[in-house]
Amino acid sequence: MLRTRRAALQRPLASVLTGALVAMAAVVGVAAPATAAGPTLTTSTTVVANEKITVAITGTGFEVAPQYPGQPSRHAYVALVEKGDLTVDQATTPNASLDVSTAGEITGSLEQIASELDRTKAYEVISWPSRSFPTEANLLARADVSIDWAALFPVVAESTTTTLSASPDGTAVEGADVTLTATVSPAASGAVSFTAGDASLGSAPVDGGVASIVTSSLAVGAHSIAAAFTPADATAYSASTAPALSYTVTAKASEPETPARVPTLTLSKSTGLDPAGEEITVTGTGYDPAQPIYLTTCTDRPLAEVDFAFIAAGCTRGAKLVTSNPTTATMVKFAEDGSFETTLTVAPKGETTAVYTIADHTGMTNRTQDAKAVVSFAATTPTEPLPAPTLTVTPNTDVDPSGATLTVEGRNYRQSEVGAGFALRFGWVAETWKPSEGAANSARPSVSYVRVSGEPTGDANLPWTENADGTVDFTWTVQVDEKSANEKRPGDDYRLGVFTFGNKASQGLQPDNELFVPVTWAAVAPQPEPTKSPRITVTPNADLDPAVANTLTVSGTGFVGDSAVNGAYVVFGEKSLWAGAGPLPAEGWVQLAWVRPGSIIGGAFTVDLTVPAGSLDPTKSYHVATSAAHALSITDRTLDAFADVTVAQPTAPFVAFAGSATVAQGGVLAFTGGGFAPGDVVTAVAHSEPVTIGTATADAGGRVSFSWAVPAGFATGDHTLELSVGGVVAASAPFRVTPAAVAAAVESPAAPSCVARSVSGATIEWGVKESYRSYITGPIAKGEISGGWGSGSGAYSPENDRGRVSFGGSVHYTGHSGLLDMTLSNPRVQITGANTASLIVNVQSKGYNGSPDVNANGVVFATLSLPAATTTANRISWTGASATLTAAGAEAFAGFYSAGEALDPVSITFPLGAEVPCDASTDATLAATGGQAPVDTLWLGAGMLLIGALAVSFTRRRRSAL
Repeated sequence: MLRTRRAALQRPLASVLTGALVAMAAVVGVAAPATAAGPTLTTSTTVVANEKITVAITGTGFEVAPQYPGQPSRHAYVALVEKGDLTVDQATTPNASLDVSTAGEITGSLEQIASELDRTKAYEVISWPSRSFPTEANLLARADVSIDWAALFPVVAESTTTTLSASPDGTAVEGADVTLTATVSPAASGAVSFTAGDASLGSAPVDGGVASIVTSSLAVGAHSIAAAFTPADATAYSASTAPALSYTVTAKASEPETPARVPTLTLSKSTGLDPAGEEITVTGTGYDPAQPIYLTTCTDRPLAEVDFAFIAAGCTRGAKLVTSNPTTATMVKFAEDGSFETTLTVAPKGETTAVYTIADHTGMTNRTQDAKAVVSFAATTPTEPLPAPTLTVTPNTDVDPSGATLTVEGRNYRQSEVGAGFALRFGWVAETWKPSEGAANSARPSVSYVRVSGEPTGDANLPWTENADGTVDFTWTVQVDEKSANEKRPGDDYRLGVFTFGNKASQGLQPDNELFVPVTWAAVAPQPEPTKSPRITVTPNADLDPAVANTLTVSGTGFVGDSAVNGAYVVFGEKSLWAGAGPLPAEGWVQLAWVRPGSIIGGAFTVDLTVPAGSLDPTKSYHVATSAAHALSITDRTLDAFADVTVAQPTAPFVAFAGSATVAQGGVLAFTGGGFAPGDVVTAVAHSEPVTIGTATADAGGRVSFSWAVPAGFATGDHTLELSVGGVVAASAPFRVTPAAVAAAVESPAAPSCVARSVSGATIEWGVKESYRSYITGPIAKGEISGGWGSGSGAYSPENDRGRVSFGGSVHYTGHSGLLDMTLSNPRVQITGANTASLIVNVQSKGYNGSPDVNANGVVFATLSLPAATTTANRISWTGASATLTAAGAEAFAGFYSAGEALDPVSITFPLGAEVPCDASTDATLAATGGQAPVDTLWLGAGMLLIGALAVSFTRRRRSAL
């Protein structure tokens, strides 16, 4: 329930479906069943004194609440408001979205803090449909809320008095202990806070009516000391403050100053140390024993450059803690004079090494405890190189996809310098995945993972065993299955396997330990397809009158199996257009419809096709045909079925259009006439403003044919076509003229006529739409947003203000426990002029309620209005270009937003490189020759065409609730 109406109270997109599914939802609708009694609400209220109220809500009769597309069940909103006030704000008004049970019942509760309630006002609970704001017109139910105001705001019961005394009485020497005692009457439970002016001296609980503290912090001079009592139960006793107590502190005799401490390290041996590591005795003097220190070895550097971060970054292994209060056997004790002595194993750290002391984590900025002593090592004897790390996975091929145990063995791995181990994952890797090659963590998402180390601290950590040469081995068993693995797969170009690496931030780069073993699944034996025998019947199917509109009811049975996963296409047209040989054509049909998967019940469906008047030719043969839908209409012929439909032969002259009675300005309208006497001279005239199309002589069958090029300036709208003989109108039929389509610029490669500049390392800043992000991460969808845009490359012509740059990366939206799952990826910016551009993206979304997944590439998502560009010799950028959602973008959003909506502004920068020849993206004079488009892309367009016909056809289930 948002503050603005544009995105207020919208339920989650269960899936970002194609525009087709939105169109179907608009046609079929989600009807609320009629009921005799309306919804009712019942409330009961509990209070927490001075804190809050909780209103329990039950409701019946809510089966009338609407269920919108994408909602798995009916929903109703409820809110706690002042009686008669329907203003609801999601951020401040107690509100909830409640599921409606199959019995039409709702349950829930609302809370409101006491400070937001006014006992002079009345309150009520209201309920209204989801995806709307509450109004008097759409309220489903309302019920008064009864509040026990006396229980919510109780009255304090009994007063208290507090007195204060000090010991010693009246005065003390600086630094001496002073006992402050407060007496509370009556002896109520609680605490007393002691202060001297504005300074707090401490607090103490009241025990038997008395509370006391001991302090030595009073400064020299006169003080006014106060004691304030706070009761444990404010409803039973009141707070009270003792009268101020005057107290004087006198200065103590001065003591001689302590000589400054100078931390110093002395080593029993500092040269010729064993490079494999040697234990030496370390003696420290001149330290402050009140500040614990770390004793460790690290790379030698000037002491002035040493800080806590330097030591913590890689020098904590083998360190010792020196403290005045050791609690373990490994800690070293400070003597009272700030000296210590211990042993330390010293090994090389880089080219030069030193022994350091530094204040521990309780004094990270304290430099008074810093000291060092440089050491050197004896010359080393060359050693045999360490064996290379190896990684094996058993099994790693033909793995049971339903579930298997992998045994992972690592041998001769290197220990990390920072001592934090390394990562071991079963998951997916991109072509470039290694941290040492600069790959981000998104290039290697995990399905299962552990950290391998010498000091495991939890279930997610795996211990290693150390070899004599310092390398380590490990063994890991992990349960895997194909379904879980595929749920984490980011894209088709990722490989599945087991891999190891060092996390740069916490474990350091470990190139030697970056290994990968691929894992492949065993092929699943194909299950035999059930026998399919699709059949259709058409009513009516004979002697259709071409002069009137005809509604054909098509009933199908036997539409089952994998072939029906996308539903079925139902088409009507000439038999010569298609009879099952090859892919189903997308064009040329008189009428068509798409039967959704959810509308096929037990393999059966019914759909109506409306054939417009004047669209049938009595001399042609027609039939109704079916096919598997979407991409399956290209390859799968198992759902092909046919039923002939005949046209009545005319007894009087008639007009029939070849294909369609609608034509665009500048297009060609083809039509025939029949029922004339052989040899009749027939004249064709178009009205409203009469335009003579021409004359033709009827053949032996009494037929004439015309093909008319409609003038570009011919008026749009509905018109009449008349055929006359000897000036007498013998037949007529309506037709429609639509505005001429504005053809998109079609580009083809040609000899370059201009010069463009290459673009690489381009950047794009675009948040898609702020309200959508707020919805995803808000309390309704409760989702997440991940990912981001990558760098771009392409070409741009500053001379022509044209170019195209493609960016990597993706943004993934999830919500509603995974029901909403959409990814926008690989944005492309097509600059078409100094102030115009298009934004193109790929859209993928998870299927919902049995519908197929959506995978649409190259969607022209938004048009951009470019501001004045900022240019240099080698760079051009546009900041804050306004973006407007296109119709295709609205379809990709499944109608969540309408075409024309403003999206977030877009900022882009193109670094301009070397000159390159112009192509269709950088030179408007070039026409694209095209080439064979991918099958999925072609049939996405075909699917949109077929689905568009649903606006004039009505699909219904066999007495089944939608």
